Amino acid sequence: MRAKFIVTKVAKNTCSTCEQGISSIELEMKPVCPSTFGPKGEHEDNDFHRWSPSGEFKLMITNPALYDKFVEGQAYYMDFTLAESK
Repeated sequence: MRAKFIVTKVAKNTCSTCEQGISSIELEMKPVCPSTFGPKGEHEDNDFHRWSPSGEFKLMITNPALYDKFVEGQAYYMDFTLAESK
């Protein structure tokens, strides 16, 4: 399954003794909602919004290599693959 989410919040938690001065970032994302459509109502975001009209994804990231990878207002695809549970 694939979903398309847009970043609504990136909050950096500061730390004076941490690498890059940041201890973690808090990331919030919501499913996309189209803002414009083609002449027949087509738009990739419309396809995603039709099946996932609302929701929220929150994540705390502590990997310094990822601190600058997420930008508010930017959309990202999220792929869901079934994992074995033990």
